[in-house]
Amino acid sequence: MERREALILMVEDSPDVLANNAEYLGRLGYETIAATTLGRARFLLEECAPDMILLDVMMPDGSGFDFCGEIKRKTSAPVIFLTAKSETESELAGLRGGGDDYIAKPYSLEILAERIKLRLANSKTGNVIDLPPLHIEREPGVAALFGKTVHFSPTEMKLLWALAEKEGLRVSYGELCRKAWNEKAPNGRKNPKIIKSYISRIRKKLQIGGDDYFEIRSTKDGAYVFNQVKFS
Repeated sequence: MERREALILMVEDSPDVLANNAEYLGRLGYETIAATTLGRARFLLEECAPDMILLDVMMPDGSGFDFCGEIKRKTSAPVIFLTAKSETESELAGLRGGGDDYIAKPYSLEILAERIKLRLANSKTGNVIDLPPLHIEREPGVAALFGKTVHFSPTEMKLLWALAEKEGLRVSYGELCRKAWNEKAPNGRKNPKIIKSYISRIRKKLQIGGDDYFEIRSTKDGAYVFNQVKFS
């Protein structure tokens, strides 16, 4: 599957706003998915691993301000609040709650696109993960354990990065598929046995076995958690 500009999760209860944003952003090369409730947004956040979230504040089943805190515990993807609440206190509440930007309705789609472009560019500056004694560089795709280079295939490196950047957190099967093969949903051509095989190779290359520095554990629903269990 060809990689598009980015996958954007739109959390909004207005069908008109969703349709307009999806149509405009689609023309710019972005892929969009929509949630009209926070419950649906939680599911899509786990399964599709969006690169950005556009978040309305007043949702039928809760507050976007509160939900932003949940998002930030699960992903580093930037959050832009899109809301009719334009008062200064509301804007401050959004930014203090972890939001990366705040745009009051009504807004220009051109301005929205520029804000998205800026926030995505800022979110991609991180290129290194240090979890001593493990050092990972996303570009050019190298890793070292105790200072010694460990050779991973391109797919193994994508999976390792996806796990290590969320150290201690659950990474769903769908997110691993998307990070490794650019598939947004867990029902594509890949399957859990293939993920399991790659994880097994990563464990072996990181010398994960008994009393080690790291663990990669699986969950009942097919997700994985990468933990740093001992510090050098």
